[in-house]
Amino acid sequence: MPALCEIIEKQDFHEIKTSLEIRVNQQDTQTFVMQTSRSEIYNRDYLIVLLASIQNVIEKKEKEAWVNLMKVISHELLNSITPIRSLSQNLQDLVQQETISAEDLDDMKSSVTTMLRRSDH
Repeated sequence: MPALCEIIEKQDFHEIKTSLEIRVNQQDTQTFVMQTSRSEIYNRDYLIVLLASIQNVIEKKEKEAWVNLMKVISHELLNSITPIRSLSQNLQDLVQQETISAEDLDDMKSSVTTMLRRSDH
């Protein structure tokens, strides 16, 4: 790939770490990370070039972010729904009684107020 050779030659074969936008075989442009390092083996100087697509890394991080967001949203929803469910059950038990005392009526009013506040949240 002549464009890569040109980048390496411009840096005079020194170590590089950079990202590149590359189009391969007329496909969509992809983002790659290019890293070079020098190494001497058996008295010969080598330039090692690593070229790796970071598209998969980006997609994986994006997926992880969505999963974490869904966990937070689920947690917040359950924090509101659980008390509403519990209060609804208590209200159902109270209204099924033959008589409702003043204390039960106060509990019902308090429960409805709490449910409204939690659902607003």
